[in-house]
Amino acid sequence: GNRTDFRDETIYFAMTTRFYDGDPTNNTYCWDGVFNVNDPEWRGDFKGLIDKLDYIKALGFTAIWITPVVENNSGYDYHGYHAYDFSAVDKRYESNGITYQDLIDAVHAKGMKVIQDVVLNHTCNWGEKNLLKIDNPVYGGGRSNYVMPSGASLDTENIYHHNGFCGGGDWDNYEAQRKTIADDCFDLETENPKVYNYLVDCYTKYINMGVDGFRVDTVRHIPRLALN
Repeated sequence: GNRTDFRDETIYFAMTTRFYDGDPTNNTYCWDGVFNVNDPEWRGDFKGLIDKLDYIKALGFTAIWITPVVENNSGYDYHGYHAYDFSAVDKRYESNGITYQDLIDAVHAKGMKVIQDVVLNHTCNWGEKNLLKIDNPVYGGGRSNYVMPSGASLDTENIYHHNGFCGGGDWDNYEAQRKTIADDCFDLETENPKVYNYLVDCYTKYINMGVDGFRVDTVRHIPRLALN
């Protein structure tokens, strides 16, 4: 088949870190502490996905959609949606020489496709280290003052939005595109050419690695013109 038409695909979703533990030697807890005693949050890995591709294919699936693979940084980041470096694959998924490229190649060898979950709207609460790393977010009332208007003076290139946090009716109107959706997900100013060109460059790398499609997270929070 081709990489552009997914109408005939049957897609299996997997949260990589919780799916199957292919290599117990790379298991690790999130740095906020042990939430799951004797069951590290970072347990599943690329090797585990490879080990179970025959199982997934036998169920009748033709594509596998996995949670974001980019480097994350938050207290509870096993899910993959708190990006710290969009350009790098998180090493906690890898083991014994099994890289993301090995997973992609293994999926293709089974005649299946890879869908990579991608986040364009936001970062973790330490920002994106290649755009503007935030070493010491100043917290007030449980939320970072960095994204408030007063924090704009620290962001001289307008990498992030500084319009406060979503709440109430904001989730369903235009303001959701200009505000931070949580106190640990700084909202990228995706209208900024420096930001969107960086994201395009990062995700072009994954396309070149062979990823067949993207599922875009928080797409409704991105201005349509910037998304296009």
